[in-house]
Amino acid sequence: MPNQMHTAKLIVFDLDDTLYSEWQHALSGYRAVAEALGDELKAPFDLVERMVSHYQRGDREHVFDAVLADLGRTDAAALVPRMVAIYRTHRPVLRLFPDADAALHRLRADYRLAILTDGPIEKQKTKIDALGLADRVDHIVLTERWGRAYWKPHERGYRWLEEVTGLSGRACVCVANDVSKDFVAPNRLGWQTILVDRPENLMKHAVPPAGGKPQRVIRTLEELESVLE
Repeated sequence: MPNQMHTAKLIVFDLDDTLYSEWQHALSGYRAVAEALGDELKAPFDLVERMVSHYQRGDREHVFDAVLADLGRTDAAALVPRMVAIYRTHRPVLRLFPDADAALHRLRADYRLAILTDGPIEKQKTKIDALGLADRVDHIVLTERWGRAYWKPHERGYRWLEEVTGLSGRACVCVANDVSKDFVAPNRLGWQTILVDRPENLMKHAVPPAGGKPQRVIRTLEELESVLE
């Protein structure tokens, strides 16, 4: 559907679990950690399987601590930072969701495209590189460039995109997956906000904060143009 038929001019995508499955990155990172430290840790179990098990229990921030506790290690204070560094800086093996790949190709001719993502800069850069996104969108905003205080739901990343594009209000669209933080700022700024409600989205059941409910919901990015104003 041609851009001229829509108010929207700028489409801003979240990255993790919107354009690709973050689970891919976690698994890739666990494999990198196991390969780098396996001989040193001498685990009597499969390190990757154990990390995956802890990840699936829901405490993603403490997977390495949990594995080291399973091993009875008393040097976690020294080991965890090494494990985190390997995880964040390894070259991940990632693939876009098929509908995301198709959408980026389809939309590029008619809309300005951007990515706005939180997270440690080096970690997010490796994802961008692995997915080949630098040449597929007009702007990439890593909110960590300003510090963690400016991660979503802070407005700064969204306002920066307004400034650099000269667009605002309903001309801007936020497409994301996390109702706990992704839609507060763009709703406040008068953007269009759209939740991609994939079956594997772990954050779709979160309770939106005040002002954080998406205006529209789609199941796949194949539906995106049909809900744009």
